[in-house]
Amino acid sequence: MSVLLHLRPFLRRHRGRIIVGVCGLLLIWVLFRWLRPEPLVLQWRGPAVVRALAYHPDGKQIVVAYANGQVELRDTTTGHLVQLLRRGEDTPKQEYPQIAVSPDGAVVMVAGSTGVNRWCLPHACPAPAAPIPVDDVAAMAFQPDNATLVISTRLLDVYICHLDATSDCDHLRFDQRRYSFLALSGDGRVAALSNFVDDRIDIRTIPAGELVATMTRSGAQLTPQSVSRSGTILAAGDAPSAVKAIPRLIMWDIASGTVLSTTRNDFRWLLTISPDQRFVVGGRTDFILEDDLFASGGNVWIWRIASGTFVDGFWSGPNEITALTFSPDSRYLAAGAGIEVRIWDMTTYH
Repeated sequence: MSVLLHLRPFLRRHRGRIIVGVCGLLLIWVLFRWLRPEPLVLQWRGPAVVRALAYHPDGKQIVVAYANGQVELRDTTTGHLVQLLRRGEDTPKQEYPQIAVSPDGAVVMVAGSTGVNRWCLPHACPAPAAPIPVDDVAAMAFQPDNATLVISTRLLDVYICHLDATSDCDHLRFDQRRYSFLALSGDGRVAALSNFVDDRIDIRTIPAGELVATMTRSGAQLTPQSVSRSGTILAAGDAPSAVKAIPRLIMWDIASGTVLSTTRNDFRWLLTISPDQRFVVGGRTDFILEDDLFASGGNVWIWRIASGTFVDGFWSGPNEITALTFSPDSRYLAAGAGIEVRIWDMTTYH
């Protein structure tokens, strides 16, 4: 107490200098935080808007799909084109493709307006395969056997396709009266489903469709946004019923049903979990009023799954983030916005 009494006159005399000093330190911290260089290792521009990205299992190549239908395989060290899988079309048609690469890296599947097409790496497939006739694809994933492709549609149809000579598909349909949203795990063996009303998310296996777990949160409308590659971590959006409540992103451990962390949800649906399950990364889209018109701007935000703490943010640019993917070893993060692809080194944050 005596120390405080002695300090009081000093604080009164130098109050202005102390305030200026504290403000200066805060300004230095803000400038360092926002002006320091990103851990960017590579960037390039493509022929059209980037719609989908998927790393090759060796981590040295990446598959890129564009809005004009072009599909490329690029080197992740130099950005150079390795193989042109499909040439784009000079038409106003906009593709919204999905990409899946087999665990052994031998097959690339790309869903577009002409169905789900197959390419073999590093050369052409021994026998041309007809496209799998599935439309409105929301997600695709290979199961670990390299021969089973799981396709989910926006109408909640799930197709389990066997990539042999016939490419026959088994049909697993979830009840649309019960479910409105579906998120597929990276290994194609787990689906998380919910609807507009219930405060629960059901976890079901593929291909059996068996209910194995249920995630609940009272007083909220839950939406599955991403399931980890192994099917063990769920990222879900929480839309609270209260008018002024802030939407949250909830990270769940599926096996135990426990909440790992929560954070503010600004990701606008585009979200991915790193293979090592350390980070959840969201493509945030900001809508800004410019000259009486709404313009979008994109940011990549990174959060720790275990604690829910904010790690870093990249790419405050004018274009919406349209694609996100991690390398298999979680070392690199790739994102697409507009016609540009950028790759960052994540080892700084491990």
